[in-house]
Amino acid sequence: CSGMLCRTCMIAIDEHLIPFTGDRKAAGYNVVGGKPKGGTSWFVTMLTAQVVSGPFTPTAAVERVMGDRDAAEGMGCIFSAVSRLGLRPTVYLLDRGFFGVRYMKAMAELGVSYLMPVVKHKGLKEAADEVRRGVRKSISKYTLVSRHGQVTFYLVVVKRMRIVHGKRQWVYLAFATNVPRCRIRAVLGDVPETYKKRWGVENGYKAMERIRPLTCSRDFGVRLLLFHLAVMGCNFWYLANATAKKRAERAGVPPGRAAKVHTVLKKFVKLMMSVASKILAMERAEARRYLDGGG
Repeated sequence: CSGMLCRTCMIAIDEHLIPFTGDRKAAGYNVVGGKPKGGTSWFVTMLTAQVVSGPFTPTAAVERVMGDRDAAEGMGCIFSAVSRLGLRPTVYLLDRGFFGVRYMKAMAELGVSYLMPVVKHKGLKEAADEVRRGVRKSISKYTLVSRHGQVTFYLVVVKRMRIVHGKRQWVYLAFATNVPRCRIRAVLGDVPETYKKRWGVENGYKAMERIRPLTCSRDFGVRLLLFHLAVMGCNFWYLANATAKKRAERAGVPPGRAAKVHTVLKKFVKLMMSVASKILAMERAEARRYLDGGG
C-alpha cells in the first residue's frame, strides 16, 4: 500500500461494545459492564484507532479493554501501536465519552494531541455562555477537576447556525484540545468540520459488524480472532477501493465516474474468499502467475 497510507494523518479512536450474553462469572475480566444494550449490560470492549484522512483509511490498531485495568491504559497501548506503524498523527479525534481527567491526563503525559467535544456540566455551560456574551475569548484555557485530579486544556467555542426543532438559530459548539493555542488554527482549521472526520471510525465499526461472524464459543481467543478477521476484511476493502481510485486518477477518469471495486462489503469479502480458495488449490508456480496477473 505504498503511497496510499499518509504518514501524517488524523486518527479517530472509539470504544466498541460487543454484547456478551454468556456466563458472566466464567468470563471474569474478559467482559466489562456498561449501559444496557442489546438485552445485556456486559460487553467485550474493544478500542480501535482508524485513520480518517488520506486516500486509505484502515483500522491501524485494536486493543481490548479488560475489567481489571483502566481504559486509559488501553489507550496507551493504542498510541504505541500507531507509533510502531510509523504514523505521525497531527491529532486524535475522540467522542465525549473520553472527556475526563484520567483520559486527558494520560494523553497529555504521552504527548498526544486530541480534539473532542466537551461534556457541558455547569462550569462549561457558563464558559460557553460567556463566549456568547462576548466576555470570554472563543479560545481560552479551562481547568477540569475531578477525583482523578485536574487537567488544563484549551476550550474552543464555535458559533454555528443550526436547525433546532425546525427553526434556524445560533448554537455554540464547545470542544476540548491540548493543541498549543498558536497552532490550533493551523492544525485543526475549522474545528467542527475537522471533528466531523471522526465519523469515519463509526462507519468503520458498522462495516465490521456487517461481516463479523457470530459465535457462541466461550473461548475468548475465538471471539477475538473473529473480530480481528473482520478488521482485516474491512482494511482490504478500503485498500482495494483506494487503489481503484488512484488508478482512475492516473488514467484521467473524473472522480465521479471512477468505479469502485465493490461498494457492498459482503460481496467483496465473498469474492476475496473465493479467490483465496482458488489460490490454495493451485500449485505454487501457478499461484505466482495468477497473483502476477497472468490469469
